[in-house]
Amino acid sequence: MFNEARQKVLDDIDKKRSELEKSLEKEIEIAEKEIQNLNKSSAENIRKIATANFFWFDKTTHWRRDQQRKHFINCK
Repeated sequence: MFNEARQKVLDDIDKKRSELEKSLEKEIEIAEKEIQNLNKSSAENIRKIATANFFWFDKTTHWRRDQQRKHFINCK
């Protein structure tokens, strides 16, 4: 009787371990796919961000130059 109960507990533990391993493998696969997708799209995203920042910097730089010119002209 003790051996049967012990065997049942061991079987339950093995079953739960197997379920956890499968679940963990699925989560790892999902994470790996997400990492691969991010690696593929990261270059494009970086280019977009860099382009947007360049245009913002370019606009603010021109605005500052215009302000400096106006100030210089007004000081004459």
